[in-house]
Amino acid sequence: MGRYTLQRIIGVIPLLFVVSVLVFMFIHLIPGDPARLVAGKDATLEEINAIRATLGLDLPLWQQYIHYMGDLLQGNLGTSLKTGLPVTETLQSRFMPTIWLTLV
Repeated sequence: MGRYTLQRIIGVIPLLFVVSVLVFMFIHLIPGDPARLVAGKDATLEEINAIRATLGLDLPLWQQYIHYMGDLLQGNLGTSLKTGLPVTETLQSRFMPTIWLTLV
């Protein structure tokens, strides 16, 4: 039983890696520039570049992926570009009302 479980766990690791890479690439293939979205339509190029550096978008993709996975493993889902609030806190604040609505 233990050997079977270990084999299944080891077999899932490549699958999790592939899924995480696909999700990361999907996020980066969405059209538009997140830095320009945060800066607004009247932003200068310097402001956009500063925001890009703050968000880590100036790093190579492999480094962005490593930071992305490190944050995910720590439970950090990032910051909302629209509200500026941590995504984890936003999800937590809306979790119980959602559960309540599904039970009613």
